[in-house]
Amino acid sequence: MKNAAKVAALSLLVIATLAGCFKGKVDLTLNSDNTIDGSMIIAIQSGIGESLGMSDEDLLKELNSDGSGIDGAKESDYNEDGFIGKKYTFENEPLDSFQNSDDGSDISITREGDTFILDGTWDTEDADTEGMDPATMGAEFTFSVTFPGKVTDHNGELSEDGKTVTWNLLDPPATLHAEGKATEGGSPWAWLVIGLGVLIIAAVIVVVIVRSRAKKNAAAQPLPYSADASVPPAFDAAAVPAEFAPEPAAPQAPEPAAPQAPEPVAEPVADATQEEPPADPTAR
Repeated sequence: MKNAAKVAALSLLVIATLAGCFKGKVDLTLNSDNTIDGSMIIAIQSGIGESLGMSDEDLLKELNSDGSGIDGAKESDYNEDGFIGKKYTFENEPLDSFQNSDDGSDISITREGDTFILDGTWDTEDADTEGMDPATMGAEFTFSVTFPGKVTDHNGELSEDGKTVTWNLLDPPATLHAEGKATEGGSPWAWLVIGLGVLIIAAVIVVVIVRSRAKKNAAAQPLPYSADASVPPAFDAAAVPAEFAPEPAAPQAPEPAAPQAPEPVAEPVADATQEEPPADPTAR
């Protein structure tokens, strides 16, 4: 955020006095098209202004005199869990707006290839927190950055999904640092190659299935000849379609029978079994 560090420094001027009555939250979301969406909340516990001899509204103006520092950011009232203040939101802010500059911003976000890199310090030089333990102060002041892809390096607290890094600005490291993928799931070329590979594999599977089914269908068809290829199957006239059946032959008159010669009458044949008359014994 262009002036976020400056706003934070102004807020920390009174943290020691406000103790657990202060809430600050800065959230940035990096987009693959080199733009940033974000929000910033600056809030105090309702009624704390009276203990400082001013109204809550005047105290909020002291804390947040510069607003969000983003041109075109939408401002709205914040009222939640007993805290009142201001919330600023913005969308599609160019990445160039988050570079080191002379306006009090010490946070830089750049892109190198497929990686976003955040570096910088959170300026708290003007905050009088010496001798105070941020863990027991009860105040809340965090800075979070969400990357499109997985975080590859950081010195904050990483979320469970591996994409968001959060720092406690009441006890920040000397230098804030985080690196993460600028595209979800890695390079788009990698996904393209994977997609082409899947299409090729699918095409091969389809070809194998089609050929397998064709072979099964061919095996199920009856053979044009009998198992013995040398013996053709008997012709079945009933199987021939009517349009291809030959026309029946016209009936023909029977030819007259040729005259036959009379069969010869067989002469009687002596019965060999007939007994001969006995010979006359007186004959000489």
